Amino acid sequence: MLKAIAAICIFIAAPAAAATKLQFLVPSAATGDANRLFHELARNFQQGAPSIEIEVVSLSNYDEVVGRVMAEAAAKRSAGLFVAELSTTLELQEAGAIQPLDQALGSRLASFHAALLPSFLGNSGGQRFLSAPLFRSMPVAYYNVEAMAAAGVSTEALPTTWAEFESLLETLTAKTGRPSFALGGDWYDWLFEAMAATTGTGLRSDAAGIGLGSPGAVEALAFLQRLHKKGLLARSPAWKGTINAFSLGAFPVVFYSSGGAGLVEKNAKFPWTVTFIPRHSTRSVPVGGGNLFMSAHMAEAERAAALRFIEYLYTPAAQASLSEQTGYFPVTQSAFNEPSMVRRYGESGPYRRLHANLPNATAKLMTANNLKIRGVVKAAVDRCLDQGMAPQDSLAIAQRDASQLLGR
Repeated sequence: MLKAIAAICIFIAAPAAAATKLQFLVPSAATGDANRLFHELARNFQQGAPSIEIEVVSLSNYDEVVGRVMAEAAAKRSAGLFVAELSTTLELQEAGAIQPLDQALGSRLASFHAALLPSFLGNSGGQRFLSAPLFRSMPVAYYNVEAMAAAGVSTEALPTTWAEFESLLETLTAKTGRPSFALGGDWYDWLFEAMAATTGTGLRSDAAGIGLGSPGAVEALAFLQRLHKKGLLARSPAWKGTINAFSLGAFPVVFYSSGGAGLVEKNAKFPWTVTFIPRHSTRSVPVGGGNLFMSAHMAEAERAAALRFIEYLYTPAAQASLSEQTGYFPVTQSAFNEPSMVRRYGESGPYRRLHANLPNATAKLMTANNLKIRGVVKAAVDRCLDQGMAPQDSLAIAQRDASQLLGR
């Protein structure tokens, strides 16, 4: 009897099993301020999974996340679960920094994959399912309705073509005497890619899969150069600073991610609207946003915890919450059936227009040397806008540099 009592006492006194820790690396301010949201999602998950402790690590932007993951992989250490910009998928795989999701999900792959919107899968790895879309955006045009009214411009028919867009900027600039259109910093290569995509050739037209000197790319860069030379376009030095400047009324028109709509809703003191960017001849638009990755070198318990957290992040409620608080699109069809999403995308207005453009979503340019290729594209734009180089000459240099980087 005494032995039994002692055993019971020992059992009661034994400490609870330690929770499995899972690091979750996120870009807290890539496009909007999502830091609070990621912490909220982690807390909500832990209420139903007390044996798992999610450590949210907020880094400033996507590049910082990738840099941290690459460093951990080089040291053969796990970086946990992380969110990185979608076009880094192949580069992270090439570096051995991730565990492919198709491998980690195993028998659950088919049902998980089927729940995702097909138009958002283009940057998940091609033949392999390396990473999953977590949230999506597209490049869009934001317009200050108040500034347009002051210039005598109606918002009933927003510009849909490059010619109409140029005419609008001329009217707005004549009214204020300063450039009316800001081209966002940091991700202006994506905005340029989006404009080139509307020509039908874009940046992928040659046998190697990347055609930086395509006719469409030349046309798009020539258009941006013309706007700049006419004093209609100003360059914004920072990405998030672009949408902040719009929200403060500094520029009546900006191209930015649809994921910035939440910031504008919160901060703008004037009526505004948002719609797709003006087109050349097609409706194609390369998506942006973040993918969810599992890092390499995870321990078994950590991997199991990551799979449980992944399952939660793709529930309709979690996806709807992420979308509602940021302006990003959810990536599962079931999330669009949530009441908050029905209100946002089912009613008339700017969000409805953006939702209607989803069938035109295409994959973003992606290579195994992604960060350097992005630098090549940005340098081509810089030479044109800052140095006045002819678009075809600048893009020829870019194509040469890209081919060398890709070994082609």
